[in-house]
Amino acid sequence: MVETSMKLKSSTVVMVAIALLSAIGIYAWEQSRSGQPQTTEAQKATKPLFALKEANVTQLTIESKGQTLKLAKTAQGWQIQAPKAGAADEGTVTFLLNLLATGTSERTLQVEPAQLKEFGLDKPTATLLLQLKDQKTHQVILGAQTFNQSAVYAQIDPGSASATQKLEVVLVPTGFLDAVNRPLSEWQTKAAVAPKATVTPTPK
Repeated sequence: MVETSMKLKSSTVVMVAIALLSAIGIYAWEQSRSGQPQTTEAQKATKPLFALKEANVTQLTIESKGQTLKLAKTAQGWQIQAPKAGAADEGTVTFLLNLLATGTSERTLQVEPAQLKEFGLDKPTATLLLQLKDQKTHQVILGAQTFNQSAVYAQIDPGSASATQKLEVVLVPTGFLDAVNRPLSEWQTKAAVAPKATVTPTPK
C-alpha cells in the first residue's frame, strides 16, 4: 500500500514537472512570436523620408495658403527671391531643412488615385519643392491631419501615375505644417521686419 502511494506521488511530481516545463516553453515561444511584428513595425516607423543632408539643399519653393515662397542659398546665406527679395531668417530655414533631413514616416498606405481626396491631398495644404547641389529635386505634398491630429498625410516624390495605379501616402510629423505654413514676416530676417523707429521732435 505504501509502495503504491509512493508510486502515485512520484508520478504526480513528474506530471507536474512536465506540465510546468511545457508551460514555460509555450510562454517563451509566444513571446518570441509576438515580439517579431513589434520590431518590424518599429523599423517601418523610423523609415526616413529622404536620404539627404541639409547642406546639399540649395533651393526651396513653398506653396502654402495662396503664397509662393522661393528661397535660394547664396554665399551670404539663405535669401528670399519671391514674393519679396531679401535676406531670410536662418533659424526658420534651418528648422525646415532639419525636418527634411531627419523626418521619418510613421506609416505607409497604398491608395487608389480617387482616394486622395480622403487624405486632403487633392487640394494640398502645402507643396514643397527642394533642389540639391547635384540638380536633383524632391517634392513633398502635405494633405490633411489624421483624425487625432498626431500626424499629417503626405506624398513624397509622387511623380505621375495612371488612373489605375496605386499611390503611396505616408504619415509625417505635424511639425511639417508648422515649418511651412508661415507668414512672409517669419521667413524674413528680424531686421527686415522690424518697425521703423519714430523720431520725437525736441521741444523748443
